[in-house]
Order: sequence, then structure tokens, then C-alpha cells
Amino acid sequence: MVDGESFQREGEAKKCFKTYLAVANYFELLNDFETASYFHKRCLDVAVEFKYIEGQALAFKGLGICEEKVLNKFEAMGHLETALDKAVEANLEQITREISKDLVRVY
Repeated sequence: MVDGESFQREGEAKKCFKTYLAVANYFELLNDFETASYFHKRCLDVAVEFKYIEGQALAFKGLGICEEKVLNKFEAMGHLETALDKAVEANLEQITREISKDLVRVY
């Protein structure tokens, strides 16, 4: 986590994003979706700050998955739909497919 903050201060957007994403994924494995959501939000903040569209798509996807896991279907759909929009906008085919599968499951 300290590494993520250091990377952010140094302008290393992708390294910062990846650090926060790894922490978010760790908390998802522990079924601590509230903390995982916090770190996905940090990922989103970094991705927006540095205009990293792929990161925005992945962060919204992570937020959607966390909401799905705590049975907030409406919130999950909103985050996943936004993730899909970002992925399509940036022509990220693999991520678009993954998010589409997640959306079908949530619907």
C-alpha cells in the first residue's frame, strides 16, 4: 500500500494502479468486499487522475464484482455497465468480453 502511494506521488500511474489492484484482489480472496471496494475505488481515482482508460474499466469491473458479492445487484450492474462502456471506448477486446460475461451473470 505504501508502494502505491509512492508510485502515485512519482507519477507512476500503472505501477500505482497495479499495486492497489493487487491489494483489492487480496481482500476479495478474504471475502472482505468492503475493503476490496475501497482499494478498487483507489484504483479508479488513480486511473481517472492519469487518464488511464483501461484502468478505469478494470476498477469499475472490480467495484461491480464486489457489489455483486454483497448482493447489491443494482449497484453491481451500474459499475459493470460503466466498465463495459470504458472498455468499448478504448477498444479493449479481452476486457470487454470479461465484463460482458460478468454483466450477463448479474442480470
